[in-house]
Amino acid sequence: MPPDLPPLVTSLAEAREATLAFEPELRRSPALAGRLAYARAWIAVKAEGEWRYAFSRWAGFRGLDAASYLAVSERLDGRKSDAALAAWFAPVQDPKRQAKHLRRLREMFLRHGQTQPPNARTRVLEIAVVEAGQEKAEDKALVDLLVAVYRGLPIPAQAAFRRKIGQ
Repeated sequence: MPPDLPPLVTSLAEAREATLAFEPELRRSPALAGRLAYARAWIAVKAEGEWRYAFSRWAGFRGLDAASYLAVSERLDGRKSDAALAAWFAPVQDPKRQAKHLRRLREMFLRHGQTQPPNARTRVLEIAVVEAGQEKAEDKALVDLLVAVYRGLPIPAQAAFRRKIGQ
C-alpha cells in the first residue's frame, strides 16, 4: 500500500517552515537534488538575511522530508500546492529581481552538484502578504477603514465590490 499523501499547507507559517526545511533535505539526499532542474515553480522566502528556496510542490505540503517526498512525489499534484500557496505568494514581476532569483537558484543547484541550470520557464514566487507583526501602522489603518466601509455596504454593493477586486 502506498504511503498517504501529506496535507496541504494551510498558513503562511506552514509554507515558510516547509520552504526552510527544503535545502537541509537537499544536503542529505542526492536523489532529491537530482530533481532540482525539473521544477518550474519555486517559492522564495527571506530568512536571516538570505533567500531560501523550495520547489512549490514541496513548499505546498506539510511535513515532508526527502524520503517522504521521493516516496509520494509522483502522486503530488502541483496544481493543488500552487493553489494553496497562491494565498500568500505571487510571481515576481520585476525582471531584474527575477534574474537575481534565477542566479541564486543556479548557485543552489551548483552547491548540490547539479550543473543543469533552472529551466528558462521557471517562475519564482515571493511572499505577497505582510507577515503578522510586520504591517506598517498606516497600511493597517487603511485596511481597517476599508473593512469598515465594506461591512457598511448593502449586500449587493458588497458583491459588486468583490467582483471589482477580483474575488
